[in-house]
Amino acid sequence: MIHHDGDEWKDSSVVVSPDEKQETPMPRPRYRAGTGLFMALDLLPPGPPPLHKYRHDLESFFYIYTTFAAAYDPPKRHLGKIMQWQQESLIAIGDEKRRFLTKMHTLDQTLNRKILHEGVREY
Repeated sequence: MIHHDGDEWKDSSVVVSPDEKQETPMPRPRYRAGTGLFMALDLLPPGPPPLHKYRHDLESFFYIYTTFAAAYDPPKRHLGKIMQWQQESLIAIGDEKRRFLTKMHTLDQTLNRKILHEGVREY
């Protein structure tokens, strides 16, 4: 995101002077913010988080959209849970999301309404 701050234009990774001759790196964040269920995979492993990029926001939106598409029950106005993503650690959540994105069987399990609402983990 680019915004104007006084005499400089800023984006998420560099500060650009108005004359565009000089770029100064922005400091890296030293923390993670967000809900693990919706965080981008790059942000879940241990260690210092990577520099935040727009694609992390897009990936987070994808997980929110997936949750609503799979688990929202309009007649009851109830939002269920994707049980596979209900893990205690960010690493375990990342492992489940990676399986969801790469294995069709896991995708089917994740999006199955019976599994979503009853909390059954296996077929």
